[in-house]
Amino acid sequence: MVRSFLVVAALVASTASRAVAAESPQTIDRPADKVAATIVRLRVFSDDPAVSGARVSGKLASELHLEVALEGAARASLATATVTISWRPERGELAVSFSDASGRTVSRIVEAPKTSEAAIAAATQLAANLAGNEAAEILGPPKPIVTPAVPAPRATPPRGPRVEIYAVWDPEYRPVVASLFAPLSTSPSRVRTNFELNLLYGRVWVVDGAQLGVASVAASSVDGLQFGYLFAYTRRLSGLQIGGATSLASRDVRGVQLASALNYARDVEGWQSSFLVNAASGDVKGVQTAAANVGGNFTGLQIGGVNVAKKVRGVQLGLINVSDEGAVPIGLFNVSNDGGIHPMVWSSWRSYLNVGVKFATRHVYSILNASMHRFDETGVTKSGTIVPNNWFFGPGAFFGVQFPAGRFRPFIDVGAVALLRPPDSVLNWTLVAPEGKLRVGASFEIAPRFRPMVGLGVTSVTRGSETQILPDIFGGFEF
Repeated sequence: MVRSFLVVAALVASTASRAVAAESPQTIDRPADKVAATIVRLRVFSDDPAVSGARVSGKLASELHLEVALEGAARASLATATVTISWRPERGELAVSFSDASGRTVSRIVEAPKTSEAAIAAATQLAANLAGNEAAEILGPPKPIVTPAVPAPRATPPRGPRVEIYAVWDPEYRPVVASLFAPLSTSPSRVRTNFELNLLYGRVWVVDGAQLGVASVAASSVDGLQFGYLFAYTRRLSGLQIGGATSLASRDVRGVQLASALNYARDVEGWQSSFLVNAASGDVKGVQTAAANVGGNFTGLQIGGVNVAKKVRGVQLGLINVSDEGAVPIGLFNVSNDGGIHPMVWSSWRSYLNVGVKFATRHVYSILNASMHRFDETGVTKSGTIVPNNWFFGPGAFFGVQFPAGRFRPFIDVGAVALLRPPDSVLNWTLVAPEGKLRVGASFEIAPRFRPMVGLGVTSVTRGSETQILPDIFGGFEF
């Protein structure tokens, strides 16, 4: 009786379990479930210990949703795909490649991120992008997915920084290349070489040594010397680049750029020198010497007729110096965002009317002005007639330092004015009284572009062989 009861109970339980299974949703069969044993081998080459295989493997496994084994680990021998990451911050590059079981390889290179965290995020994101199509072939077509009755919300993993991707390859190595006019060359242009000589135009991929010729191009980088009688071009330079007319680097320069007409790079650490123009669209740390120098954020020394930069930590020495802020300018016209260009008018005991323009940075300024003053003077014509010449005019210039303190701005400057006797029908302009001036004063901002100013000074007046030192007081407005 007991045995019969147990048999009946077992039959009921079996029937119920089959009914429940028939009514329950099917288990989700994802591609990753199909290849639970699929393993990706990871190889990491890094100049920075912060970007290590251990740190990258965890991020990469989360991004690929596959098991990642570091090269050399026991399970790496079971891998069906390989991801290789090369992090070379000194060269400014992050390279990632993906290889499947058949040996097919695709590679990408990006500009090196600024930090190790950003490098890891960019590398894992790039590896996932490269692995997308290849991984689908490894795993095969996925089975249809039956969505559960109540799907659990799945958080979207954060993405790394947006990166600029360039297709690259491992260039073939040729120790020496000779070119007439590329591609008329002893090797294809996509090579790495230690020495390239061209008679008209030469083009290689990487130079680790020297490239000499009339028109020299290294499409990726130069580590050494690049000379072009007409021009020289590369993407990244570490060493010396000399172009007869122009030297160009579309990315960064670490070394020296020389040209007769134009040097250009994005970022510079070193020295740019030309007769006409030096230009850097990014950051400059070093020296620029040319008739005109243009840089982004600048740390160092600019020497030229015209110097232009953004935020400056250093010295600008030239006729015209322009910056956003921070420069120590030495020149005739110095202008910055925290200084500006300001019309001025003032009067003093020694020059009744003065009109000028002030060119200023935050602390340094120069003024060009015209002055008018009245003396008790007469002139004698050739016929002996005595004519009065009481009013005299002349140019002047001042150079000074100011000390901003809110709206109040004390200053001190030195200057010179050359007063000339005006011509009449007989007399020509004649220098009457060269004057030297030392002034101490202050201005106060009442409204934007309106500053009354007042101060004291001394004036040195030379009349013939006699020189007098006279006190002076002045007042006026700066707009």
